[in-house]
Amino acid sequence: MLLKKVQRLLGEILVESLNTDQINHLARDVDPAFNLAAISGFGEKISVPRKVAVDCILRFFRTEESLVRFIGYAISRNGQGMSGGVVQLRRVEELIRLLAEMNWIYSQQKHVFLKDQSRVRTSDWGFLQKGEEYFHSFVSIDIVSSSMLVETNVKGDVTTTFSNLRNYINQYVETANGRIWFWHGDGGLATFFGDECVPQSVQAIVSILSYLPVFNIAQNELRPENDVKLRCGLHCGTAIYDPQISNIASADMQLAQAVEKHCAAANQVAITQTALFHLRPEMRALFHEDSEYQGLKIFTFAPQ
Repeated sequence: MLLKKVQRLLGEILVESLNTDQINHLARDVDPAFNLAAISGFGEKISVPRKVAVDCILRFFRTEESLVRFIGYAISRNGQGMSGGVVQLRRVEELIRLLAEMNWIYSQQKHVFLKDQSRVRTSDWGFLQKGEEYFHSFVSIDIVSSSMLVETNVKGDVTTTFSNLRNYINQYVETANGRIWFWHGDGGLATFFGDECVPQSVQAIVSILSYLPVFNIAQNELRPENDVKLRCGLHCGTAIYDPQISNIASADMQLAQAVEKHCAAANQVAITQTALFHLRPEMRALFHEDSEYQGLKIFTFAPQ
């Protein structure tokens, strides 16, 4: 219902504020595939009425995400000149308030709408766009000897403990502005995004390993001799975002997983020299040079 209200309000604003040339210009800037002549059916030689152009906008940008992207761009161009004259959008604050009810918050700094992460923490941080490449810090996490734990403990206790562990890890990951992108019961991948993504990822994984003994005392339902142990690998690099997270394939992501598998011991995080370079000296001092993998120096940290 709220989306329909947004569509209705946007339609009114565009009709009141812009001419056909401006509407077409904005739409093509957001998505070059927008073709007003073809969508309207008027062809190239006939002038398209303003209301028809607005209807074409609402049909073309029909999903919530694409419509919000169009609105964000239109607001960012408010007061600026373009083909057809200066953009003078009316009732902008009214539109921003309505989108806020849908958990979309306008960023004056980025000039886009972001999903309000204080209510729902999404895998895109409310910002990432499909098909765009972004810099991340990746942390691969694996439960050591998980098969043995499964074979030697009651199934219900294993399920409860592994579920508790995921929640325990997620708490530290999200506190450090990360997201768990993959989880397969016995481990997964946490991803961090932003200017401080590498230090934040290190902060998260150091905390996870340091407080793991507390987890084993309070939330581990397995036999007393079966403490949960983790092996972690950390690397930073790029990935092309896809809302279907399972479709994301990145060489840097895979390197983090390989470093975890081949370079980290139990209750230890192995980090590449590439990621270490992004750390402040006091955080860098936590790690010591340990080995080499595919030509990269590997540094490790384990709680005392």
